[in-house]
Amino acid sequence: MHPSQALHLHPKSTIENKAYYRPDIDGLRGIAVGLVILYHLFPRLFKNGFLGVDVFFVISGFVVTQALRRDLTQGIFNGLVRFYARRIKRILPALYVNIAVTITLSCLLIPPSDLGSIFKTAASAVVGASNVALLYARFDYFSPDLALNPFMQTWSLGIEEQFYLVFPSLLIMGSYLTTASRRLNAGHLLSALAALSLLYWVDRQFYAPVSAFYNPLARFWELLIGAVMALNKDAIASFVGETGDLFLQYLALALLVLALSLSPAHFPLNNFMNILVVSSSALVLATGMTSSRHVNGVLGSAPLVWIGKLSYSLYLWHHCVFTFARWNSDLSRPLCALVALLLMVAISYLSYRFIEIPFRYASE
Repeated sequence: MHPSQALHLHPKSTIENKAYYRPDIDGLRGIAVGLVILYHLFPRLFKNGFLGVDVFFVISGFVVTQALRRDLTQGIFNGLVRFYARRIKRILPALYVNIAVTITLSCLLIPPSDLGSIFKTAASAVVGASNVALLYARFDYFSPDLALNPFMQTWSLGIEEQFYLVFPSLLIMGSYLTTASRRLNAGHLLSALAALSLLYWVDRQFYAPVSAFYNPLARFWELLIGAVMALNKDAIASFVGETGDLFLQYLALALLVLALSLSPAHFPLNNFMNILVVSSSALVLATGMTSSRHVNGVLGSAPLVWIGKLSYSLYLWHHCVFTFARWNSDLSRPLCALVALLLMVAISYLSYRFIEIPFRYASE
């Protein structure tokens, strides 16, 4: 069975953008969501698992750039309408079902005195601003208290949704630069903005770590690097050739493993790990275009692709399940953790099969 058939998909999902589909990207998504899940379940054992979100950001920047460039070939207005329609269908139905179900269960399973902040986070998630709400409330992502909020994971969706609001304008502006000047192009503009965002992120790391985590301006550099890789992947493949491409992929995977396995105590500055993860993820995406079967065979393996296709639903539901388990039982017990994992996978598959796929390919 081909990895793209690992799940029973909507028929159009196997046809749409077939020429652009890369199973290794789904495999990288599988690794990213697996890291986040393991971190939220066993934070002491998987201390760097939260960096899986950084991998997601790079992938999102890469994939959305390719999609937007294809959409804009239909003209700016029609392209933007198609782009935003696809983003809405991709993100909101599953998110809103998750919010409705989780709110209901929260009222049943969580003491009323603790529901205030949970409801505020849910309300902000509806409009794509839970990261802003968590920043305003000064909630530290690494605080044990936030582990009891079933909507904590929606902060990263807020970052992505805010990026989608401004990114099309940046790409269109970059296309005009390309037309007006032979020396400037969209890649130069996005690279400059990524550098500014990175500098702001580093500054916030020193003076306001909570802001560095939730502030969209301090996080856009990760998505922008993915976008720059999407714009330059063909040039990179042409420059390095197939042999160099294979070498760079192995190097990128080695750096990714290094960043995810070492303890923060190994680095004088913890933000070095984020930069290393983002850089290695971007390199994997930019160099996966040739027949480097050994590397792509790992990332494109059926189990990782299967997890990657479920990654959005897994990301939405895993923390909800873990939170309710923590409120009502002891998640540190192996049996409880196993039950929570199995329940999470079952709910995520149902969400993917009956919510994500039908809405995502509706009217196409």
